[in-house]
Amino acid sequence: MYRIFDDKGTKAIRQVEIDLATGKILDGPRILTYGTGGRDVEGPHIFKKDGWYYLLVAEGGTGEGHMITIFRSKELWGSYKSAPTNPIFTNRDRANEPIQNVGHGDLFTDSNGNWWLVCLGTRPANVGFKQIANLGRETLLYPVEWENGWPIINKGVPTEEVNLADFPKHAAALDNKQKVTEFIDDFNEDKLRPEWLTLRDALGNNLTINDSCLILRGNDLTISDLGTAGFIGLRQTEHEEVFEVKINDKKSNLNAGSFGIASLIDAENHAAIMIRKDNHGFDVYRDQQIADIKLNEKIGHLNKMPASFKLINTKETKTFSVDDGEKEVSFTTNAIHLSNQAIAALNTGDIAGLYARNGAIMVVDKVKRG
Repeated sequence: MYRIFDDKGTKAIRQVEIDLATGKILDGPRILTYGTGGRDVEGPHIFKKDGWYYLLVAEGGTGEGHMITIFRSKELWGSYKSAPTNPIFTNRDRANEPIQNVGHGDLFTDSNGNWWLVCLGTRPANVGFKQIANLGRETLLYPVEWENGWPIINKGVPTEEVNLADFPKHAAALDNKQKVTEFIDDFNEDKLRPEWLTLRDALGNNLTINDSCLILRGNDLTISDLGTAGFIGLRQTEHEEVFEVKINDKKSNLNAGSFGIASLIDAENHAAIMIRKDNHGFDVYRDQQIADIKLNEKIGHLNKMPASFKLINTKETKTFSVDDGEKEVSFTTNAIHLSNQAIAALNTGDIAGLYARNGAIMVVDKVKRG
Protein backbone atom coordinates (compact mmCIF):
# COMPACT_ATOMS: atom_id res chain seq x y z
CA MET A 1 0.00 0.00 0.00
CA TYR A 2 1.11 3.53 -0.69
CA ARG A 3 -0.16 7.08 -1.17
CA ILE A 4 -0.90 8.27 -4.71
CA PHE A 5 -2.73 10.98 -6.62
CA ASP A 6 -5.68 9.82 -8.71
CA ASP A 7 -6.30 11.15 -12.21
CA LYS A 8 -8.01 14.22 -10.73
CA GLY A 9 -5.07 15.05 -8.46
CA THR A 10 -6.72 13.84 -5.25
CA LYS A 11 -4.60 11.91 -2.76
CA ALA A 12 -5.63 8.36 -1.92
CA ILE A 13 -4.34 5.06 -0.50
CA ARG A 14 -3.77 2.45 -3.20
CA GLN A 15 -2.95 -1.27 -2.88
CA VAL A 16 -1.12 -3.56 -5.26
CA GLU A 17 -0.15 -7.23 -5.01
CA ILE A 18 3.24 -8.19 -6.43
CA ASP A 19 5.36 -11.29 -6.85
CA LEU A 20 8.18 -10.73 -4.36
CA ALA A 21 10.61 -12.78 -6.44
CA THR A 22 10.05 -11.03 -9.76
CA GLY A 23 8.33 -7.75 -8.88
CA LYS A 24 5.53 -8.58 -11.33
CA ILE A 25 2.12 -7.09 -10.51
CA LEU A 26 -0.38 -9.84 -9.67
CA ASP A 27 -3.39 -7.69 -8.78
CA GLY A 28 -4.23 -4.01 -8.70
CA PRO A 29 -3.38 -1.29 -8.26
CA ARG A 30 -6.71 -0.31 -6.69
CA ILE A 31 -7.68 2.66 -4.55
CA LEU A 32 -8.78 1.54 -1.06
CA THR A 33 -9.76 4.89 0.45
CA TYR A 34 -9.57 8.65 0.04
CA GLY A 35 -9.63 9.01 3.81
CA THR A 36 -12.28 10.89 5.77
CA GLY A 37 -11.78 14.20 4.01
CA GLY A 38 -8.62 15.41 5.75
CA ARG A 39 -5.75 16.56 3.56
CA ASP A 40 -2.72 14.37 2.78
CA VAL A 41 -4.02 10.88 3.47
CA GLU A 42 -0.85 8.79 3.90
CA GLY A 43 1.11 6.33 6.04
CA PRO A 44 -1.11 3.25 5.61
CA HIS A 45 -0.88 0.13 7.80
CA ILE A 46 -3.12 -2.91 7.48
CA PHE A 47 -3.70 -5.80 9.89
CA LYS A 48 -6.29 -8.50 10.51
CA LYS A 49 -8.24 -9.01 13.76
CA ASP A 50 -11.32 -11.10 14.48
CA GLY A 51 -12.08 -11.63 10.80
CA TRP A 52 -11.75 -7.95 9.87
CA TYR A 53 -9.04 -6.20 7.86
CA TYR A 54 -8.25 -2.85 9.50
CA LEU A 55 -6.64 0.00 7.56
CA LEU A 56 -4.93 2.63 9.72
CA VAL A 57 -3.87 5.90 8.05
CA ALA A 58 -2.70 9.44 8.80
CA GLU A 59 -4.58 12.52 7.59
CA GLY A 60 -4.50 16.28 7.98
CA GLY A 61 -0.85 16.92 7.16
CA THR A 62 1.90 16.85 9.79
CA GLY A 63 0.86 20.15 11.41
CA GLU A 64 -1.91 21.10 13.81
CA GLY A 65 -4.52 19.18 11.81
CA HIS A 66 -2.67 15.85 11.99
CA MET A 67 -4.82 12.86 12.96
CA ILE A 68 -5.14 9.08 12.88
CA THR A 69 -8.14 7.48 11.18
CA ILE A 70 -9.14 3.85 10.72
CA PHE A 71 -11.29 1.80 8.32
CA ARG A 72 -12.25 -1.87 8.12
CA SER A 73 -13.44 -4.48 5.64
CA LYS A 74 -14.21 -8.20 5.59
CA GLU A 75 -12.17 -8.45 2.38
CA LEU A 76 -8.54 -7.42 1.90
CA TRP A 77 -9.41 -5.42 -1.20
CA GLY A 78 -12.39 -3.70 0.40
CA SER A 79 -14.63 -1.92 0.38
CA TYR A 80 -13.36 -0.22 3.57
CA LYS A 81 -15.80 1.53 5.89
CA SER A 82 -14.83 4.40 8.16
CA ALA A 83 -14.96 4.03 11.96
CA PRO A 84 -17.96 5.87 13.44
CA THR A 85 -15.65 7.84 15.74
CA ASN A 86 -13.04 8.95 13.16
CA PRO A 87 -10.61 10.50 13.72
CA ILE A 88 -9.81 8.01 16.45
CA PHE A 89 -6.77 9.90 17.75
CA THR A 90 -5.92 13.59 17.36
CA ASN A 91 -5.41 16.84 19.25
CA ARG A 92 -6.38 19.04 16.31
CA ASP A 93 -9.14 20.64 18.41
CA ARG A 94 -7.33 20.52 21.75
CA ALA A 95 -4.85 23.40 21.67
CA ASN A 96 -4.44 23.16 25.46
CA GLU A 97 -2.86 19.70 25.29
CA PRO A 98 0.98 19.64 25.57
CA ILE A 99 1.21 17.03 22.80
CA GLN A 100 0.33 18.29 19.32
CA ASN A 101 0.64 17.22 15.65
CA VAL A 102 -0.28 13.62 16.54
CA GLY A 103 -0.34 11.11 13.68
CA HIS A 104 1.46 8.45 11.65
CA GLY A 105 0.55 5.57 13.95
CA ASP A 106 0.67 1.80 13.95
CA LEU A 107 -1.05 -0.77 16.18
CA PHE A 108 0.67 -3.82 17.64
CA THR A 109 0.40 -6.36 20.47
CA ASP A 110 2.93 -7.13 23.19
CA SER A 111 3.90 -10.61 24.42
CA ASN A 112 0.93 -10.58 26.83
CA GLY A 113 -1.57 -9.82 24.10
CA ASN A 114 -2.13 -6.17 25.05
CA TRP A 115 -2.73 -3.74 22.19
CA TRP A 116 -0.67 -0.54 21.85
CA LEU A 117 -0.37 2.38 19.49
CA VAL A 118 2.98 3.86 18.52
CA CYS A 119 2.79 7.22 16.76
CA LEU A 120 4.50 10.56 16.24
CA GLY A 121 3.83 13.93 17.85
CA THR A 122 5.47 17.14 19.04
CA ARG A 123 5.72 19.06 22.32
CA PRO A 124 5.64 22.73 21.28
CA ALA A 125 6.51 25.49 23.73
CA ASN A 126 4.12 28.38 24.37
CA VAL A 127 6.03 31.62 23.77
CA GLY A 128 3.78 34.63 23.90
CA PHE A 129 0.94 33.95 21.49
CA LYS A 130 2.95 31.41 19.51
CA GLN A 131 3.75 27.74 19.80
CA ILE A 132 7.29 26.87 18.66
CA ALA A 133 9.06 23.51 18.54
CA ASN A 134 12.80 23.07 19.02
CA LEU A 135 12.43 19.40 19.95
CA GLY A 136 11.12 18.05 16.65
CA ARG A 137 8.82 15.07 16.29
CA GLU A 138 9.00 12.40 18.96
CA THR A 139 7.82 8.80 19.22
CA LEU A 140 4.81 8.26 21.51
CA LEU A 141 3.35 5.08 23.01
CA TYR A 142 -0.27 4.65 24.16
CA PRO A 143 -2.38 1.73 25.48
CA VAL A 144 -5.27 0.54 23.32
CA GLU A 145 -8.58 -1.10 24.25
CA TRP A 146 -11.22 -2.48 21.89
CA GLU A 147 -14.92 -1.65 21.97
CA ASN A 148 -17.53 -2.81 19.46
CA GLY A 149 -14.87 -3.86 17.01
CA TRP A 150 -12.91 -0.59 17.00
CA PRO A 151 -9.74 0.50 18.88
CA ILE A 152 -9.97 3.10 21.67
CA ILE A 153 -6.56 4.70 22.22
CA ASN A 154 -5.79 6.06 25.71
CA LYS A 155 -9.48 6.88 26.30
CA GLY A 156 -9.39 8.85 23.05
CA VAL A 157 -7.02 11.70 24.03
CA PRO A 158 -3.28 12.07 23.20
CA THR A 159 -2.02 13.14 26.64
CA GLU A 160 1.57 13.90 27.58
CA GLU A 161 1.46 11.26 30.33
CA VAL A 162 -0.60 8.09 30.63
CA ASN A 163 -2.20 7.07 33.91
CA LEU A 164 -1.31 3.37 33.89
CA ALA A 165 -3.62 2.78 36.85
CA ASP A 166 -6.36 2.89 34.22
CA PHE A 167 -4.59 0.15 32.24
CA PRO A 168 -3.35 -2.46 34.77
CA LYS A 169 -2.75 -5.19 32.16
CA HIS A 170 -0.68 -2.85 30.04
CA ALA A 171 1.22 -1.66 33.10
CA ALA A 172 2.16 -5.23 33.99
CA ALA A 173 3.95 -5.57 30.64
CA LEU A 174 6.21 -2.54 31.26
CA ASP A 175 9.46 -2.21 33.14
CA ASN A 176 8.52 0.57 35.53
CA LYS A 177 12.08 0.78 36.83
CA GLN A 178 13.15 2.69 33.73
CA LYS A 179 13.49 6.41 34.34
CA VAL A 180 14.55 9.32 32.18
CA THR A 181 17.87 10.63 33.47
CA GLU A 182 20.32 13.29 32.38
CA PHE A 183 22.92 12.31 29.82
CA ILE A 184 26.55 12.26 31.01
CA ASP A 185 29.44 10.97 28.91
CA ASP A 186 32.99 10.87 30.28
CA PHE A 187 34.22 8.73 27.37
CA ASN A 188 35.41 5.81 29.48
CA GLU A 189 34.35 3.36 26.77
CA ASP A 190 36.32 2.85 23.58
CA LYS A 191 33.33 3.59 21.33
CA LEU A 192 30.74 6.31 21.12
CA ARG A 193 27.41 5.94 22.84
CA PRO A 194 24.46 5.61 20.43
CA GLU A 195 23.00 9.03 21.36
CA TRP A 196 25.76 10.83 19.43
CA LEU A 197 25.10 12.04 15.86
CA THR A 198 27.31 13.29 13.06
CA LEU A 199 26.20 15.09 9.89
CA ARG A 200 25.42 12.82 6.92
CA ASP A 201 28.43 10.49 7.34
CA ALA A 202 31.01 9.22 9.83
CA LEU A 203 34.00 11.41 10.68
CA GLY A 204 36.57 8.60 10.36
CA ASN A 205 39.96 9.47 11.85
CA ASN A 206 38.75 12.99 12.65
CA LEU A 207 36.87 11.56 15.63
CA THR A 208 38.57 9.28 18.17
CA ILE A 209 38.36 8.31 21.84
CA ASN A 210 41.62 7.94 23.76
CA ASP A 211 42.55 8.03 27.46
CA SER A 212 38.93 8.87 28.45
CA CYS A 213 38.84 11.83 26.09
CA LEU A 214 36.92 12.52 22.91
CA ILE A 215 39.15 14.03 20.25
CA LEU A 216 37.49 15.99 17.43
CA ARG A 217 39.64 17.26 14.57
CA GLY A 218 38.23 20.01 12.41
CA ASN A 219 38.12 19.78 8.62
CA ASP A 220 37.56 22.49 6.01
CA LEU A 221 33.76 22.08 5.94
CA THR A 222 31.24 24.13 7.90
CA ILE A 223 27.77 23.33 9.19
CA SER A 224 26.43 25.42 6.29
CA ASP A 225 28.00 23.02 3.79
CA LEU A 226 26.03 19.97 2.65
CA GLY A 227 28.81 17.64 3.75
CA THR A 228 30.26 16.11 6.91
CA ALA A 229 31.64 19.00 8.92
CA GLY A 230 33.68 18.47 12.10
CA PHE A 231 30.58 18.28 14.26
CA ILE A 232 29.15 15.71 16.66
CA GLY A 233 26.04 16.36 18.69
CA LEU A 234 23.09 15.27 20.80
CA ARG A 235 19.42 15.93 20.20
CA GLN A 236 17.77 18.54 22.40
CA THR A 237 15.23 16.59 24.45
CA GLU A 238 13.62 19.27 26.67
CA HIS A 239 12.73 22.93 26.25
CA GLU A 240 14.53 23.79 29.48
CA GLU A 241 17.87 22.05 29.09
CA VAL A 242 21.58 22.73 29.58
CA PHE A 243 24.34 21.33 27.37
CA GLU A 244 27.77 21.48 29.07
CA VAL A 245 31.21 20.59 27.71
CA LYS A 246 34.37 20.25 29.81
CA ILE A 247 37.51 20.92 27.76
CA ASN A 248 40.89 19.28 28.29
CA ASP A 249 42.83 22.53 27.99
CA LYS A 250 46.22 20.82 28.03
CA LYS A 251 45.53 18.46 25.14
CA SER A 252 43.38 20.72 22.94
CA ASN A 253 45.19 22.50 20.11
CA LEU A 254 44.24 25.76 18.41
CA ASN A 255 47.38 26.49 16.42
CA ALA A 256 45.05 26.43 13.44
CA GLY A 257 41.32 26.87 12.95
CA SER A 258 38.66 27.29 15.63
CA PHE A 259 36.41 25.21 17.85
CA GLY A 260 33.42 25.57 20.14
CA ILE A 261 29.82 24.40 20.48
CA ALA A 262 26.88 24.79 18.13
CA SER A 263 23.14 24.27 17.98
CA LEU A 264 21.57 23.52 14.60
CA ILE A 265 18.29 22.55 13.02
CA ASP A 266 19.58 22.44 9.46
CA ALA A 267 22.35 23.75 7.21
CA GLU A 268 20.82 27.22 6.98
CA ASN A 269 19.69 27.73 10.59
CA HIS A 270 22.30 27.33 13.32
CA ALA A 271 24.34 29.20 15.92
CA ALA A 272 27.75 28.60 17.49
CA ILE A 273 30.20 30.14 19.92
CA MET A 274 33.77 29.60 18.65
CA ILE A 275 37.27 30.44 19.86
CA ARG A 276 40.32 31.22 17.77
CA LYS A 277 43.89 31.71 18.93
CA ASP A 278 45.71 35.02 18.55
CA ASN A 279 49.03 36.36 19.83
CA HIS A 280 47.59 37.30 23.22
CA GLY A 281 45.13 34.52 23.99
CA PHE A 282 41.87 33.46 22.37
CA ASP A 283 39.28 35.54 20.56
CA VAL A 284 35.62 34.53 20.96
CA TYR A 285 33.25 34.66 17.99
CA ARG A 286 29.50 34.47 17.50
CA ASP A 287 28.99 32.40 14.33
CA GLN A 288 25.32 32.29 13.29
CA GLN A 289 23.17 31.82 10.22
CA ILE A 290 19.40 32.31 10.02
CA ALA A 291 18.14 31.63 6.48
CA ASP A 292 20.22 33.89 4.21
CA ILE A 293 21.47 36.13 7.04
CA LYS A 294 25.00 35.25 8.19
CA LEU A 295 26.83 36.66 11.19
CA ASN A 296 30.43 36.14 12.28
CA GLU A 297 31.57 38.69 14.82
CA LYS A 298 34.11 38.89 17.61
CA ILE A 299 32.30 39.23 20.95
CA GLY A 300 35.12 38.90 23.47
CA HIS A 301 38.55 37.65 24.43
CA LEU A 302 39.96 35.05 26.84
CA ASN A 303 43.49 35.03 28.18
CA LYS A 304 43.62 31.25 28.55
CA MET A 305 42.41 28.13 26.78
CA PRO A 306 38.78 27.72 27.90
CA ALA A 307 37.83 25.23 30.58
CA SER A 308 34.23 24.79 29.47
CA PHE A 309 31.47 25.66 27.02
CA LYS A 310 27.78 25.85 27.88
CA LEU A 311 24.46 26.18 26.04
CA ILE A 312 21.42 27.09 28.15
CA ASN A 313 18.15 26.33 26.36
CA THR A 314 14.86 27.87 27.47
CA LYS A 315 11.52 28.11 25.70
CA GLU A 316 12.35 31.64 24.56
CA THR A 317 16.15 31.77 24.20
CA LYS A 318 19.43 29.98 23.69
CA THR A 319 22.46 31.35 25.56
CA PHE A 320 25.94 30.25 24.47
CA SER A 321 28.94 30.81 26.73
CA VAL A 322 32.62 29.95 27.09
CA ASP A 323 34.62 30.15 30.33
CA ASP A 324 38.38 30.00 30.96
CA GLY A 325 38.02 29.71 34.74
CA GLU A 326 38.48 33.45 35.25
CA LYS A 327 36.27 35.07 32.63
CA GLU A 328 33.09 34.19 30.75
CA VAL A 329 31.96 35.41 27.32
CA SER A 330 28.41 34.77 26.09
CA PHE A 331 25.66 35.71 23.66
CA THR A 332 21.92 34.99 23.47
CA THR A 333 19.66 34.32 20.49
CA ASN A 334 15.92 33.66 20.23
CA ALA A 335 14.95 29.99 20.24
CA ILE A 336 12.47 30.53 17.41
CA HIS A 337 15.41 31.17 15.05
CA LEU A 338 16.32 27.47 15.39
CA SER A 339 12.80 26.08 15.49
CA ASN A 340 10.68 24.07 13.09
CA GLN A 341 8.61 27.19 12.50
CA ALA A 342 11.70 29.06 11.25
CA ILE A 343 12.16 26.62 8.38
CA ALA A 344 8.50 25.61 7.82
CA ALA A 345 9.08 21.95 8.65
CA LEU A 346 7.59 19.94 11.49
CA ASN A 347 9.79 16.85 11.55
CA THR A 348 13.22 17.91 12.75
CA GLY A 349 14.56 19.29 16.02
CA ASP A 350 17.69 20.96 17.38
CA ILE A 351 21.02 19.21 17.85
CA ALA A 352 23.63 20.66 20.23
CA GLY A 353 27.21 19.57 19.83
CA LEU A 354 30.95 20.00 19.49
CA TYR A 355 32.21 21.88 16.46
CA ALA A 356 35.80 22.11 15.12
CA ARG A 357 37.08 23.72 11.92
CA ASN A 358 40.21 23.95 9.77
CA GLY A 359 42.59 21.72 11.69
CA ALA A 360 41.62 22.68 15.23
CA ILE A 361 41.83 19.80 17.73
CA MET A 362 39.12 19.84 20.39
CA VAL A 363 39.76 17.42 23.26
CA VAL A 364 36.81 16.90 25.61
CA ASP A 365 36.82 15.24 29.04
CA LYS A 366 33.09 15.28 29.72
CA VAL A 367 29.72 16.21 28.19
CA LYS A 368 26.52 16.65 30.16
CA ARG A 369 22.98 17.24 28.92
CA GLY A 370 20.19 17.74 31.39
